[in-house]
Amino acid sequence: MSFKKRWWIVISIIMISLLVVTACSTSSTDSQNGTNGTSQTDDTAGNTTGDKNQEVPKTKHPKVARMVLPLDGEMLEPHVFTWGTYYARMGIFEPLTKIDKDMNVIPANATSWEHNDDYTVWTFKLRDDLKWSDGTTLNAHDYEYSFKRVVNPATAAEYGKGSAFITGVPILNAEEIRRGEKDPDSLGVKTLDDLTLEVTMSKPWPNMPLSVSEIWAVPVPKHVIEKYGQKWIEPQNIVSNGPYKVEDFQLGVHLKLVPNPEYYGKINLDRVEVIKLENQILPYQNDDINIASLQAADMDMVAKDPELTKQMQFYKTGVVYFMNILMSENDILQKNPKIRQAISMSLQRNIIADDIMRGSVRAAPSMIPEIFAPWGLEIGLGDNQQRARELMAEAGYPDGKGIPEMTIIIAGEATGRELAIADMIEKGTGIKTKIVNYEWAKFVEERDKLHNKDTFGYFISGAGSSINHYSGYIRREDLWNVGRALLPPDKFKKLKEMSEDKSIDPAKKGQMLNDFIYENTTEVGKQYISLIRESLASSDPQEQEQLDKEAAKLREQEAVYIPIDWENGVKLIKPYLKGYVGNPLLLGAPPLYFNDLYVEE
Repeated sequence: MSFKKRWWIVISIIMISLLVVTACSTSSTDSQNGTNGTSQTDDTAGNTTGDKNQEVPKTKHPKVARMVLPLDGEMLEPHVFTWGTYYARMGIFEPLTKIDKDMNVIPANATSWEHNDDYTVWTFKLRDDLKWSDGTTLNAHDYEYSFKRVVNPATAAEYGKGSAFITGVPILNAEEIRRGEKDPDSLGVKTLDDLTLEVTMSKPWPNMPLSVSEIWAVPVPKHVIEKYGQKWIEPQNIVSNGPYKVEDFQLGVHLKLVPNPEYYGKINLDRVEVIKLENQILPYQNDDINIASLQAADMDMVAKDPELTKQMQFYKTGVVYFMNILMSENDILQKNPKIRQAISMSLQRNIIADDIMRGSVRAAPSMIPEIFAPWGLEIGLGDNQQRARELMAEAGYPDGKGIPEMTIIIAGEATGRELAIADMIEKGTGIKTKIVNYEWAKFVEERDKLHNKDTFGYFISGAGSSINHYSGYIRREDLWNVGRALLPPDKFKKLKEMSEDKSIDPAKKGQMLNDFIYENTTEVGKQYISLIRESLASSDPQEQEQLDKEAAKLREQEAVYIPIDWENGVKLIKPYLKGYVGNPLLLGAPPLYFNDLYVEE
């Protein structure tokens, strides 16, 4: 998914992208950059109550969370992909499993799960006290209905949107149903009894407990949908099963949630409110909101305010800011891995992260964020401008002599980060560079086309995984694919023609394109694709990880994709509001779950 200068979703195949650009001034210590949020102080401002002889606190904070998140063009239909789908998973609806602050899978609507020997059949046991917010019993039949509904192409088409089933979970017949080749009832999901759901996969899938924590896997109420049709998601009609239910929703204005009295567990807040604001600092200072997202322009002011500085918290995300090779008839970069490696090694990532971006990002040695796989810190080429100069000489271009000017394409105006990247490349390789910026639609066009011989280089963008797992950055043949990036110009042109050919059966096109890439790419490209395919065919999780790591390491060595940094979310959070866990899949790290938050008594 591409990186816009606004909130966007990071997801799939993208992955959806939603920008809330954040930055902070901080040292690069681990204690200030924790996955689950760490502040620069241990100070708290909780309220206490005592007997009648004790002083009564002057202020008692209400159990309310107020924050700014996207509200334009969103809806509350969880099976249709919009940013509203994330609201659904944040606490309006609840799936079989959830993830905790350390990204471990924990029970939610399911109490336990088991699998057969090769991970192709999963059985989930549900709680016996589940209810919808209208008091109706919720059981395994609801999940069977919901899984079939989310893969049904008619569901999203009814709203003119895309399906929330975006992460490629290989439930038996899911893809055939999505292509319209099979009936939704053929999906590999079966209710064994009211509290037991069986899911059959088309291939081994050890990550299924994690997969069913994703946004597509929340249940929806059949009895309400059949009664109201598309209007079932309107505030006066919507019925849900999460800790909070919708009190009011006004497009582009606010979303208001209150506790669901039928929820089986503890509910920590009396209200959750999402509102629309352009600037967040002053409303935060005035207590209109108690969670604020910081932008780079805010950081100097915050740093001068001791109280605000205490309230800053940092959250690691898996959004990767990277360089991606441009496809061009001038294929000097495709033919010369040493030049690509020299460009990557020219970057001084710690300077970018700490000095230029002020800690709002983390230096990224690879395309695999360390919060999903610690070995993401181990597999990159490293920063070494001296070695970059040596590589340029070995490639036959000492100090960049003989190479024409290189183009770097970006979306929007160049910031200090992009200017530093271009300067570092020039100093490390001797290659003259120019930055060309476009508005978003034109950027996408330029990013994806085959350029003429006058243009070669990279584009800079950002993307993330749609799943809480390292495999989201590896096991895809349509994103960050070394084989595709190393196609000769004439073969890439043919690939584009095939992808745009509407006469080709859509059900067969995906496999045709993947096969074409494999047949026409370089030996390195074939090796990369083969590793991914071998991993997907394995039923051994340890073997899968080893193969994925090998593929990731190969990709880093080839420097077709050059990592720059991993994004952080930077928040101001009132001291009395505790428990915030940032969503690592989205830029800006919005709340993973609303019910993680609580007001300290």
